[in-house]
Parts: sequence; structure tokens; C-alpha cells
Amino acid sequence: MQNKIIVLYKSEYGFTKQYAQWIAEKLQCDCVEISAVDFNKDYKTIIFGGGLYAGKINGIKTLIKNYDKIKYKKIIVFTVGVADVNDAENIKNIVSYAKKQMPEEMFSKIKLFHFRGGMDYGKMSFIHQCMMWFMKTMLSKKPENERSDSDQAVIESYGGKFDFSDKNTINDLVRYCL
Repeated sequence: MQNKIIVLYKSEYGFTKQYAQWIAEKLQCDCVEISAVDFNKDYKTIIFGGGLYAGKINGIKTLIKNYDKIKYKKIIVFTVGVADVNDAENIKNIVSYAKKQMPEEMFSKIKLFHFRGGMDYGKMSFIHQCMMWFMKTMLSKKPENERSDSDQAVIESYGGKFDFSDKNTINDLVRYCL
């Protein structure tokens, strides 16, 4: 384990796990599903990744619950979702979601990154399919000239399969760790 870094993740459909594995490979460190980690181990840097579902970071509650054990360590959180990370409004919303879910002390200490994942409607749970149907329905009601590229992508891809994952997007996070 190099530099006493660990990458933790909570992944429903594999996109977050893939990013976690890429990061761990690049940093030559451990990569563990968050439910299997021992927060009492002597890691200097904790990297956690969770998928975004309806504005909630999957698995973040476990990190929050163990914050007292890790608050003196370097903490990095990355989210994975379908939102276009080149759209400033999307990033603003993701930061807002994260801020609402974490205690202020924790939020002010972490470094937050966002990566773009994908969707495979055939593998989605019924609840997530319903959430996406609702989102598509709401976005479809917007006038076309008011829709963002991300809005239009959700509408057009509804019911299908797509993957925006990009291994190169982890480079800023990796540099931050070194």
C-alpha cells in the first residue's frame, strides 16, 4: 500500500467501481467496497466514490458515520453520474447536493471531484427506472430552446444504454493525492 491511501466506493451498476479501480491502479493502493473497510486502519488519505441518484451520493452515510475516525486524514470524495461535468450548472448542483448531505465540518475539509458514468436501463432497479422516467417526463416539458445538452441527452437516451466513462478524467484527482 503506497502512501497509506485507500480508495473506497459504493457502486450500484459498476460505473463508480470502475473509476475506483482506475484510481487505485494509478495510485497503486487498496480499493475496497465501503462496507468492507476498517476505518481504524492507519490510512493517511481516504478516497471515497459514490454514484449520484436523485441528488444523493450513494454510500456517503457510511463515510459520515465514521467521520470522527478519519477527520484528521486527507479526504477526497468523488461522485459518478450522467450529468455533463463540463456544464457549470451541473457542477454547481452536485456541490449543492454534497453540501446538504454532509456536516459542515466534513464538507469544508473534503476535496470533491465528479466523473461522468453511464446508464443501462436493462440493469436498473425498478425504483431507478421510475426516477429516470420522471426526470425524462419533466425535462420533456421544458421548451426545447431552454433544455441543456444534458437535458436533451437524458431524453434521447431514455430506455437505452450509454457509457460516458473516461479513464483520463481521474488525472486531476490522482495529482491531488500526490
